[in-house]
Amino acid sequence: MAIRSTFPVVLLLGAAMLGGGERRELELVWLDAHRLFPDFERVRSEADPIFRDLGVEVRWEVGSDPRRSGAGKRRIQILLMPSEPSGWGISPNAMGVVLLPASALRAPAGLAEASRGPPNRTQLESVYLFYRPILRNVGLGRRGGAVLNPRERRDVARAIARVLIHEVIHVIAPNLSHADEGVMHDSLLFGALSTRDIEIDDRTIEELLRGLAE
Repeated sequence: MAIRSTFPVVLLLGAAMLGGGERRELELVWLDAHRLFPDFERVRSEADPIFRDLGVEVRWEVGSDPRRSGAGKRRIQILLMPSEPSGWGISPNAMGVVLLPASALRAPAGLAEASRGPPNRTQLESVYLFYRPILRNVGLGRRGGAVLNPRERRDVARAIARVLIHEVIHVIAPNLSHADEGVMHDSLLFGALSTRDIEIDDRTIEELLRGLAE
């Protein structure tokens, strides 16, 4: 049975539906060196309930040393950047990409796609999020550096959280294919980025928990 993650209604349903309530732990390091979206807590409040519905408890750090890790916890750094760097060979509309250690970036098949291949655990896995394409995909592309109003901040935080989760899942379950709908759909367009509900399919849950158990 797939979960429809509804913030905050399904917050307590996830563990029961996954069976046994056992949760995996994950450390995410948030790095926004350009101060593109200072309201990190809003991103966190959108992401945490979905992670919990996936059976994952996240420990966040902001701007800390990404190399330092808690014992036994998977650690991934999240870097928010203005747009996709030139020379990476990815779509100009890409909202996120995964850089797995010892893996070369390749052009993504969808808007949010990961570089495949087994990660080299001697280096830190990284998720790059691209702010301007995210703004475009929630209908705010013309705002540029303008200050967002409260509703726009909510929408952008929700979109950042959805792309972040999509890419983190690619890191942990690199062989997981895209889903027909929901958070792992290959094209996270306006509906998936902004709606209150988001589908989480069974296979995504299984592969994510399996990857965190390895």
